[in-house]
Amino acid sequence: MKHPPEIVEATAERDVLIARTEKAEAELALAQKKIYTLHCRIAYLIGLFPNRPDLPEEIKRSDVEAASEREALVARAEKAEAKLASAQKGLQSVVGLIMHTKGVAGILPNGEVAYWVDILPGGKLDCWLGDFDQALNDSQSPQPNDTK
Repeated sequence: MKHPPEIVEATAERDVLIARTEKAEAELALAQKKIYTLHCRIAYLIGLFPNRPDLPEEIKRSDVEAASEREALVARAEKAEAKLASAQKGLQSVVGLIMHTKGVAGILPNGEVAYWVDILPGGKLDCWLGDFDQALNDSQSPQPNDTK
């Protein structure tokens, strides 16, 4: 029995839509699996649940490898904190110098002392220490994850 052309055309369109839907559902399932794998991997790397047996195998790596990744991240953080502490110490040294001296000789063309009140922000020669002032302000602002 031959079907009318409208039915044949509608059936063909339905088959195409079904195929497209099945393909999209398969791609979605794959994307969801990848997202789950990434979330689990992140949690595993930061040590939230290293011994869960239900994690996908591609997430699990040897404890040595995961530990070395964590150690590398901790070492980077410690190095950055040490650099920050050193920079803050240097800034505080300059603050101490400013507090215990009157100014700087050699900045003014006539050889006179340029007083700190003129050199610091708001003074007539404040272009000299603009970056210092910004660095000092930045070093004193609370940092993300700062518990102090």
